[in-house]
Amino acid sequence: MSRHAIRTSVVASATCLVFALGASAAPGGRTKILISDGIASGKTLQVKPFQIIWTGDATGVFAGRGTAGKHPKFGRLHWGQWTPTVGEGSGANWLNDCIPFCADGKFTPFNANFTAYRPRVISGFKVFTRLKLVYTGAVPRGFKRTDVYTLGHRGKQFFWNFPV
Repeated sequence: MSRHAIRTSVVASATCLVFALGASAAPGGRTKILISDGIASGKTLQVKPFQIIWTGDATGVFAGRGTAGKHPKFGRLHWGQWTPTVGEGSGANWLNDCIPFCADGKFTPFNANFTAYRPRVISGFKVFTRLKLVYTGAVPRGFKRTDVYTLGHRGKQFFWNFPV
């Protein structure tokens, strides 16, 4: 899939997963985060995301190791550190090749480390506004070894912007 196609799908849709820190820690001293379809809601607070759908059409997913193919089984992201200022984890960027079309495409994982940082308050939610990805193995065609995704929003809708 081309870089332009990915960027277009991300900008065209606000469907995503967002990190948002709660005002107080969750049980066990862990920081709360928001996982949703892009709409900020107090009903969807959880601790540490296990997957991040970063494209509007779900052709790009940050997740843990799993089984690749037409019907992938994404694993869970592993977060080694999670504080109010930074989250560090590992997993993979799962990309759909969209051949012959996206619904019939095959997902391939590209191992990576993730760093969520730069917390800010937006629309009443404390969120990480940057997500740095560093590939630890093969780099997908059209991507850089290291990229930083920025958090965008419209009101209470949040989405990750593809690095330019």
